Amino acid sequence: MPVGHANLLPFPAREAVSPHAAYRRAILSAVRDLDKITDETVRAFGRDLKRLRPEILRIMGEQPGRAAAVQTTLDRVGGAVDRWAAAGGGHLRAGMDAVEERARTLTGEWVERVGEFSGDAITPTQIGGMPGGLVGVGKDNIEALKVAAGEHVAQAGDEIKRRVATQARAAALGLISPQEAMSGVAEFIRPIRVPIVRAGMVVGHRHIGVLARAEQIARTEVGRAYTTASQYQQTEIAERIPELRKQWIPVVDGKTRNSHAKMVGKRAIVPVDKPFTVGGASLMHPVDFNGPAHEVVNCRCISVPMLPTQKPQAPVVSDPSPEPAEPKAKRKRRPPAAKLLRRHSSLRKDPSSGRTKRAREQADKLAEGMGNNPEAVAVASLADKLGAKIIMVRAVTDIHPELAGVRPSGWPPGSTWDGVSGMHRGLDGHSVVAVGVDDRMERSVYTAWHELGHAIDNRLADGPGGPYASAINRKLKAAVGELRGKDGPQWAKDAYFRQKGFAGPQETTAEAVQRYATGQLDDLRPKFIQWIEGVFEEHGVKRGKS
Repeated sequence: MPVGHANLLPFPAREAVSPHAAYRRAILSAVRDLDKITDETVRAFGRDLKRLRPEILRIMGEQPGRAAAVQTTLDRVGGAVDRWAAAGGGHLRAGMDAVEERARTLTGEWVERVGEFSGDAITPTQIGGMPGGLVGVGKDNIEALKVAAGEHVAQAGDEIKRRVATQARAAALGLISPQEAMSGVAEFIRPIRVPIVRAGMVVGHRHIGVLARAEQIARTEVGRAYTTASQYQQTEIAERIPELRKQWIPVVDGKTRNSHAKMVGKRAIVPVDKPFTVGGASLMHPVDFNGPAHEVVNCRCISVPMLPTQKPQAPVVSDPSPEPAEPKAKRKRRPPAAKLLRRHSSLRKDPSSGRTKRAREQADKLAEGMGNNPEAVAVASLADKLGAKIIMVRAVTDIHPELAGVRPSGWPPGSTWDGVSGMHRGLDGHSVVAVGVDDRMERSVYTAWHELGHAIDNRLADGPGGPYASAINRKLKAAVGELRGKDGPQWAKDAYFRQKGFAGPQETTAEAVQRYATGQLDDLRPKFIQWIEGVFEEHGVKRGKS
């Protein structure tokens, strides 16, 4: 019988129908929609560019050999490019209109649940219900952004004109052949993508030439329209709810800026009328028009309204599914957590077609998702030294079939071990993490670190099967007491972490390890950080530099 979670309450995040879980799904859906709208805008640019390219080459091919005729050619090319830029401006405006509406509906999702978030202290009626379209200053400013975006597209068109002018004049002067001139222009305006290869793996693609500039404009301006609309909606709500806050939510993957990935914890939550501090820059919202280019161009982050009593949102973890690059490319260095992962025999030997391969890919994604920041490396190294492992299964009952259909002690009616996403087996020090091939990776990463927290807590005591360190270690007990105290972080005030007996300290320790490993140091307190870094030193684990 497994030791650890059988007599505990479920994770708060496991409440599938809670308003927090429903709002989280709405946020993830909005981020996906924002990405889809942006991608479609870029594809529209590309389709038009495919039509523009042969038209320009035809005009250049008709150019007489006299230098005096060059201006006529450039005028004709300029007209074609202007039509492309005008169409591109229309695609961009359509995309910005779409995300402006999407921002309104996501804010509406929050308004709909404000009663649950505030403990019925605030109702949707007090706010004014679902936010309407922007009016007044907000509408005028969004319109100004759309006009400016169109001007950016026109500037991309000017780059095409300059390239054609340079090549055409060189050909007219006999410096290059007409064919070489046409080839140079054709290469610049060819709408193609090339792979982005890192450590021997394809992690994405990028456009080259003029379409690269068009893509940058589309991603930046569409994202700016979304976040600007969100800011105006939050400001409108804050007029009725002065205590309203806003939270910066980063979209985390291999392309995320380090300064944006660090926007978690307290630094990611500010009053609506105050700016975020991101990489030393003051930004009222992601993709702020007044922000420096190195912090706003191509940014995919969003901000959402929140109350002081509301549970903060975790970053959105993007899962781009890397694919192999060239066969002879260097193999990707294994993430630190990879050595902790084991796949249960039900995944390794399942005869179902393709299931073994998908399970292996899912294990790689989980290890990658657990990160390689200094804190994650240190916790993974400590867990490895203590002999803890993560056993991946489709369901906890794969490894404990006797628990199928059984209700865990203390859980709500209707709950069974079949739906439990993770558990720690105190008898052998292993953590069992249920990871199905279609599971949301963000949840699997959280579960893995949380359960490793239990394994470390257990193994730092008298060994497998014995009491947990959170019950007997003086320094850890003091650290847990500080976290659960009056001045502790908001998450530690949840009833789940304040259970009586050993359960509360165990869950608080596991959650604190999870937050430390994922770099959420602002959500912890000094005594816990001192304790865990003291354990690293004791076991010869190097934390590294932040």
